[in-house]
Amino acid sequence: MFKTVHLNYDLSMIATADHRVNEASAIGTKMYHEDSKFPKTYVLENTRIHQLWWTRDQLDFDLIGKELGMTVCTVSSIIIPPGSVIPLHQDTFHKLRTQFPTHPGHMVRAVIYASEYDMGQFTQYLDNGRVHCSTDWKVGDGTIWDDQVPHVTVNGSMKDLCTVNFSGFIQKEIDIYPIIF
Repeated sequence: MFKTVHLNYDLSMIATADHRVNEASAIGTKMYHEDSKFPKTYVLENTRIHQLWWTRDQLDFDLIGKELGMTVCTVSSIIIPPGSVIPLHQDTFHKLRTQFPTHPGHMVRAVIYASEYDMGQFTQYLDNGRVHCSTDWKVGDGTIWDDQVPHVTVNGSMKDLCTVNFSGFIQKEIDIYPIIF
């Protein structure tokens, strides 16, 4: 399942927050790769991310969810610094599955760009057997996908890349062909 979206919500608080307090390797998070392990060349120095978690007290989950067409349950933002990559993977929705193990909805994630595009930044994803590439986005542009969409995000630019991950549920799966930005 894949869908392109645009979120009309002020993301400046997220984009300017001090993400440096939480540093990790993208491969140290709960993500799935079909080979079950990543090559040894993926190390902290080239998979570095800075992640913050947001609450309903900080963001209007209901308003955001209404605009995205989903129930928003968890929100995190990620800074990918220059020279880092979140390697090819499929989302496992670990936190969502842990918090809502019996929810009847279809698990999805809206990945929304909170920083303007800079040359060298891109996201590739596989949908309907074709590889697509997102570049040249505006703040608020993004995608919604489920655990069946392999994707990779690369920051080969000279500026930080900030995304916001809205994870939650939709009532039924939507199959829409992608629109390339």
